[in-house]
Amino acid sequence: SVDPGRIFLFGRSLGGAVAFHLANYAEKNKLGLAGIMVENTFLSISTMVDHLMPLVAPFKPLVLRIGWDSSRIAKSLRTPILYLAGDADTLVPHSHMKALHKISNNSGTYVKMHIIHGGTHNESWQIGGDRYYQAMKNFMSETFSMERSNSFIAEHDDWANKGSTKVPPVAVGMGMEIDSSGVQSAIPIMPGNLVGMAKAASTGEIPKQTGKKKD
Repeated sequence: SVDPGRIFLFGRSLGGAVAFHLANYAEKNKLGLAGIMVENTFLSISTMVDHLMPLVAPFKPLVLRIGWDSSRIAKSLRTPILYLAGDADTLVPHSHMKALHKISNNSGTYVKMHIIHGGTHNESWQIGGDRYYQAMKNFMSETFSMERSNSFIAEHDDWANKGSTKVPPVAVGMGMEIDSSGVQSAIPIMPGNLVGMAKAASTGEIPKQTGKKKD
């Protein structure tokens, strides 16, 4: 069986809004969740309409039927959050990620932000290189460290203000999907050892690095 307290949600763009809503659902129903990681996501569908279709914006009350308002959820969400933000995103303004990060900081939860310089909407994971996955690994390790020190947010209100405990490093792979023609997919596949990352972060063990080294 899977311990829900060891699960991290990851979402990019619209998937980030889904992650926020799932985390909100988990909290309301007292379901275990370790944290969420969102990449290049937006404040809400409404603010995206303002950005992408300003001429349609005045008619939003008449035509808009979905909200996906992450900014509203971020105000009260207590689940740890990692923001992975490409500062060269031309689809979702970088300001949306910065605003969500600020809202989360004010909510008192444990929050981190990793900015990928030159990162675009769909390629931030690729442009970010090893540092991108290192940020994920550090976030997971620090989250589990705080849980092990009995300062997890569900039990202590001052959890977000406590310092993190150092844990042994966890091996991280890049993980790219390559089709039969040898072309890299625009949609990344998370590293094959992602589950091992979470397990190692929670136990302090260091998994062996797998895969052949590329020249």
